[in-house]
Amino acid sequence: MRLLALYHESLGDLPKAQEILLDLFNSDPTDAQTVKRLVCLFRDMDMESQAISVLNKYLEGAQQD
Repeated sequence: MRLLALYHESLGDLPKAQEILLDLFNSDPTDAQTVKRLVCLFRDMDMESQAISVLNKYLEGAQQD
């Protein structure tokens, strides 16, 4: 699914990529690769507050990072 999100991102369909990545993140908030991709996507979309929120939620579950 992450690869499908990258595909949509490369086509410029950022909302579809965001939808896929958010589904992945909600099912497993400790998946570092999904978190990194989602944060980059939010930064590209000028949604810094959402990127910070995702990072905070990730760090709650993976405090060793």
